[in-house]
Amino acid sequence: MDMSDIPKISIVAPMYNVAPYLRECLDSVCEQTLVDFEAILVDDGSPDESGAIADEYAAKDGRFKVIHKRNGGVSAARNDGLAAATGEYVFLLDSDDYLAVDALEKLYDKTGNGRVDVVLGDYVAFSHTSQTVYKVVNKPFESTDRRMLDSVQLAVFNMGPADIVCGEIHILRGVGAAWHYLIKRSVITDNSISFDPSLKGLFDDGCFTLHVLEAAKSIAYAQIPTYYYRHVAGSITRRFGGAPFGKYEEVYGAIESFIDEFGKGEEFSRALCLRKFIYLNKSMETYFFNPQNPASEDERYREFVELVKSPVYAKAFLQVDPSSLGCKKSFLLLLALKLKAYRLYWLAKKRVLGWSR
Repeated sequence: MDMSDIPKISIVAPMYNVAPYLRECLDSVCEQTLVDFEAILVDDGSPDESGAIADEYAAKDGRFKVIHKRNGGVSAARNDGLAAATGEYVFLLDSDDYLAVDALEKLYDKTGNGRVDVVLGDYVAFSHTSQTVYKVVNKPFESTDRRMLDSVQLAVFNMGPADIVCGEIHILRGVGAAWHYLIKRSVITDNSISFDPSLKGLFDDGCFTLHVLEAAKSIAYAQIPTYYYRHVAGSITRRFGGAPFGKYEEVYGAIESFIDEFGKGEEFSRALCLRKFIYLNKSMETYFFNPQNPASEDERYREFVELVKSPVYAKAFLQVDPSSLGCKKSFLLLLALKLKAYRLYWLAKKRVLGWSR
């Protein structure tokens, strides 16, 4: 392929049961101020109208390409999209979200015409009742310092607030989702980086991003909201599907493999402990206090205590660095676990979640 035929950016968007949101997403792509892109839409065997809607856009705009495949999960769909991408950079777009009109232009401007491997942007989290703009770093930067790349990697482990400092740069939010980044495609292809389908959509973004940032030689930050992230009830992280802890342990294993492979050291081992704390907090909402859980409160509490006393979690809470949390409420919850005040932690989460059964 002639270099002049290579688009600046390949957008990769997997689709599954997103028909109510898909037109808003694809319209935001069509309206981009940077027009030199291709959009690869991967219909992951969606049973709704998502595939037909994607075909409609492809019929109208030659920059859109559609892959129809049997359902294989979001990681496999993203991998298929990346394999088909030809752009200088790639952007991974979730098809129930959408882009700011100048998102691609602002992110690409920060690459310095291909000088920078990875560009990070701000985002807006929204639902039908609220909208919040999140600044993820205190000020714009461009860096080839490995310490800066490591600091962003550490922020991948956070969910929500973060407090990670590297010189004058202060990372304020967790940045694990792949949609935070514009990524030079050669970083992915030259290092055989892909999404792990075995994780079934749980922290597959995070593991992918960790490997991308490990391979990258430079990073920049555009301090402007480029992405609109939709809070959707019933998403893969919110559904009730029984005890999630086996799935969590698969994620921990993948992170441990990354730490061992690249010799990332004690800071990253503590970050893994932070992820365990985060997933415990998440399990209180999705499992222990989920209204669909048929067990009594006594049964749930006994299971909770057994879990937090287990080898996977008991020592982890002692190793979490409270300064990385960026949230006083999380600090107090962590302190309760460190002090083995399990009933206090349980009651605090029960009150926050408004559980009254």
